[in-house]
Amino acid sequence: MASPHQNTPYAPPSPHSTPTPTPQTHYPPPPPPPPPFSPFFTLISNPHTTSHKHPIVHYIFSDDDIDPLDPPPPSDHNHNNDRDRDRVIVVDVTDSAVTAQSLSRDWQVLGVKVAAAPQWAGETGGGLMLTVEGTEAPPLALAGKKGGSMEELEALYKERSLG
Repeated sequence: MASPHQNTPYAPPSPHSTPTPTPQTHYPPPPPPPPPFSPFFTLISNPHTTSHKHPIVHYIFSDDDIDPLDPPPPSDHNHNNDRDRDRVIVVDVTDSAVTAQSLSRDWQVLGVKVAAAPQWAGETGGGLMLTVEGTEAPPLALAGKKGGSMEELEALYKERSLG
């Protein structure tokens, strides 16, 4: 009589036997890669002064390891004039919408749109143009002031007429 604790010798699987199926994990296919990025031709417009500016643009993507609200490093720009300081506008571009908001207390976004960039004669395959319309608060020193020095009035005139 054979003991239940008796060792049976190892027998390699027969080449004619069916292998035991191993469980397989099924992963969903990865999402398709995004289309190649093409920077926008960007324009900042103030409809009250009819001024247009081409800003310095910093692109930050959703998978970047950066906080967009961190202050930028000091620049070499001349900041003697308070009206020339940097303003921060956050533009969120998705497949279905474009939104913008100002993080600067003296500048307000009025509208934002994306359209085909203007083409020069003979050019093809142009990119997209992002236009952000906004307005700024009047300077505190001159707001509501009935008089002022000639220099202040001249600065106000230039700002309103030339942008």
